[in-house]
Amino acid sequence: WGPPYALLQGSLMPSAADEPGERLPAKAEADEGPKAHPLIRRGMLAWAGGRGGADPFIALAPHPEWGHGHVVWGEVVAEDMAVVDALMRRPIRNESWGTITASVFEEAVHFSLQALEGASG
Repeated sequence: WGPPYALLQGSLMPSAADEPGERLPAKAEADEGPKAHPLIRRGMLAWAGGRGGADPFIALAPHPEWGHGHVVWGEVVAEDMAVVDALMRRPIRNESWGTITASVFEEAVHFSLQALEGASG
């Protein structure tokens, strides 16, 4: 799943229909502290920081080898991991990203994020 890192990673770049915007920063002050950086386990949502900014990912497997290096900001509830697993069965192709060979969906899967009514942050 998701070679090489067993994750489903996305991008928060605005689409052509969205207002122009900037990418999220790879790190923010609120991202500090031990609770923000637990060991990654299956279903956790976290930031994959990089040169272009942070991109969200869902872990498809535990990643103790990463230590406490990623900010976790959510978790897919167990009964909804079947949806994630179904996404991972979509047709893929391999792309070379520098030194990494990544599996990429043949057709992009577009999504949007919305705050839940009554959710507190």
